[in-house]
Amino acid sequence: MQYALGLHHFNISYVAGNIKSYHRAVREALIPFIDLLYKNPHWAMNFEMNGYSIEFIARYYPDLLKRIKILIEKKQIEFISCTYSPQLWPAFPKKDLIKSINLNRMILKKYDLPVSRIFFTQENFIGEGVKKLNDWFDLVLIKDDYYYYFNDLPDKGNEVKPYYLLENMKVIIGWSHILDEFKSYIINKMNIKDIDDINSIYFSDINCKEIIFDKLSEQKFNTKLIDYQSSHKGITWKWYHYGSSERFGKVYMNSSDIIFYKFDPKWFFLSESILKEYEQKNFKFITVSGFLKEIDKTGFIAPKIDFLFDGSWNMIRTKGVYLWMGWNIRLHEDDLLVRTHNWLSRNRLLGIETLLKIKPYDELLNKKIKKMLMKAWKHQLLAEISDSTGWEPEYCEVIFGLNQSEKVLNIVAKIADYIKLKKEKNILLVDTENEKIKNEDVKGRIIKFKKYKENDILLYGSEGAINIEEIDLNEKKLIIDFFPNHNICGVEFNLKSDFIAFSPALIEDEVKTVKIDDIKPDVLYLPIPNGLIGLGEDYWLIRHNEYMNLAVCIDKIKKKIKFEIINPRRYPYRWVMSLYSGNKNEAVKKALKINYYPDLYI
Repeated sequence: MQYALGLHHFNISYVAGNIKSYHRAVREALIPFIDLLYKNPHWAMNFEMNGYSIEFIARYYPDLLKRIKILIEKKQIEFISCTYSPQLWPAFPKKDLIKSINLNRMILKKYDLPVSRIFFTQENFIGEGVKKLNDWFDLVLIKDDYYYYFNDLPDKGNEVKPYYLLENMKVIIGWSHILDEFKSYIINKMNIKDIDDINSIYFSDINCKEIIFDKLSEQKFNTKLIDYQSSHKGITWKWYHYGSSERFGKVYMNSSDIIFYKFDPKWFFLSESILKEYEQKNFKFITVSGFLKEIDKTGFIAPKIDFLFDGSWNMIRTKGVYLWMGWNIRLHEDDLLVRTHNWLSRNRLLGIETLLKIKPYDELLNKKIKKMLMKAWKHQLLAEISDSTGWEPEYCEVIFGLNQSEKVLNIVAKIADYIKLKKEKNILLVDTENEKIKNEDVKGRIIKFKKYKENDILLYGSEGAINIEEIDLNEKKLIIDFFPNHNICGVEFNLKSDFIAFSPALIEDEVKTVKIDDIKPDVLYLPIPNGLIGLGEDYWLIRHNEYMNLAVCIDKIKKKIKFEIINPRRYPYRWVMSLYSGNKNEAVKKALKINYYPDLYI
């Protein structure tokens, strides 16, 4: 039996903050895709959409939502909806992702949509920690160009297994993209010889020829499976598409562009023709769950998957998560500002939530305050949206990430004022780790910094100084003040170990150790959400996320640990880090106290 699989992702906030683009995405892309399924009632596909998108469609296009639900009932669509927002979850605490999952399930219940046990890795964000999500999900989908960047591409069809195991979690590797299918179809079936003929003969979209012949979508980086199919015990399968559903109604992707982002009937019918050719080759369209049932009937025993570094597409295309955490491409982009402001707002939200758990303040947690907290969390999860950084964000997207954090801070301030009014209090110091009020006088202190005189830390691409505050015998706080004067600036430390020691996303209370020679890329970028990275035996660096929520760069050839910004904005920076001596358990506890459970003034 031959099966064709497709995963179709729809994100209303492709251009976050541009509401007109939200409507345009529905009108010009999603509706044609749904029409395609109604036109071909025997097709079955996977369709993914987050809760934020569901809310928008339910509000503005309720009949479209009803049409989608009919397709779900007919089993043409296996519906996947994992999180409330398309968030950059590897860069933030597990608590935030769990909030997003649970909030999303409330939305699914509200609109009578099914709960899926499949976790879709938006922007291919993946890591070892997804195994911690087995209370909510049984299966994870990832894209081939992440996995095969760190592992060799298969050269035989049977080398891609139907699925792998990450402890109790199944992991399926998907591949291909409808654009690759277009290329093969156009070149082979329509006998195109001249690239300049494409637009005038077949398409109205002026960017079509560049996309069709885009070499980046080939195996340029040796990480993608192109025109590939696999087999196991009489079952052959191929992915025809793993990506955005918008591709079926139009080729142009930027929904903020009112000129070119429009439904193209020629493109639509060509998409249909390509899929119908699968049927002519005796492929049956099937959902992921349907495919798994057929595979499991064969008695398949899944192998364990190799270690999953926190990352995205790969270390060449996006430098892992660095595209979202330090790599500014456009002039108005500012990853550092957005992601540190996101961390500030989530800390303040944590503080007010903690206060409302402590007696006697818990009695103030009424219906109105609960509603305000829920609203604050929605804004926080939207602040953490991936679109505000990475992939050349529009100016409105950068502002969107900052404004959502501002909305969180405003709600927190209103709740705090309500609490102080009712309890006749002034400033409170909340211990978020132990959930108690600290009985300390709230007073300022003058800190005397010392200039850091060692030569093992390099500040580059800027003018500035590294100062140090002695906290105790085991901890020193680095305060780095600088002004960029180069297009790449940062700070560099020596890695005095043959291992990389860090806490993966969602496994923030543990340290994982990987031998540096076992890592394929020469340079590895990691999000380290708890801020912890090893510099040597029992010697640690802790990034303070409210000051510098940037990806860490590990250069295994030069044995350096770096935090750097490409194309930094030209204003004064203050970065704060701690150097800590102690075993890994002590180091994790210290990192969590600094970044996850700080003492906060309310």
